[in-house]
Amino acid sequence: AYIHPSDYLDLINLYIDDTVEINGEIFSKGRYHLRSAKNNESIYQFINTLDFPALKKTLSDLTERFPYTTVTHSANEETYKLITGPDLSPIIKSDLMAVGGHGYLHVNFSVLNEEQLAEQLKTSDDIFRLYGCDPVKSLAFPYGYFNEQVLTICRQWGYKYLIAAGSVPAEYLNRVFPRIGILNLAGFAYNILSVNRGFNRFGF
Repeated sequence: AYIHPSDYLDLINLYIDDTVEINGEIFSKGRYHLRSAKNNESIYQFINTLDFPALKKTLSDLTERFPYTTVTHSANEETYKLITGPDLSPIIKSDLMAVGGHGYLHVNFSVLNEEQLAEQLKTSDDIFRLYGCDPVKSLAFPYGYFNEQVLTICRQWGYKYLIAAGSVPAEYLNRVFPRIGILNLAGFAYNILSVNRGFNRFGF
């Protein structure tokens, strides 16, 4: 089974009664996300400071303490149902949609070294090729994080369109696109409004 790391951490937040210890730090149950008892930062801010080996160990340790089957016991199965390889076929053939990359694991690219980043991109590309998605020309950075090394390596791998989350710092506007989120649980009207605001804000 696979659950997006952010979703998994939110499921732990729903599952616990009060607090949980992660890497020696205490996190309290929040309305939506775990919050640091020390500085009230969200669990996302914390995990994005971890280097890749530390992140993998943290998630591995958590899945031993909070198995997927336990934290998803009362969740709607459809909420965590993933697209499959054969599901990509109509998207590949469509003139209205395109498949984009997001790395293999949902990890902050800016904390990866060159070898680790190349592994994320290669593994993702290999899976896409397996189902006929080649070449994949766009890449959205997990959590929106990137730096100069990330941009250089992603260009070397052939990605033409690089996409961050939300706003993009002024110095990168000619190289990185902002991302506008479309939420499947938010409703049609909300998503149309989000797209409209994005077009007005970014001018495309």
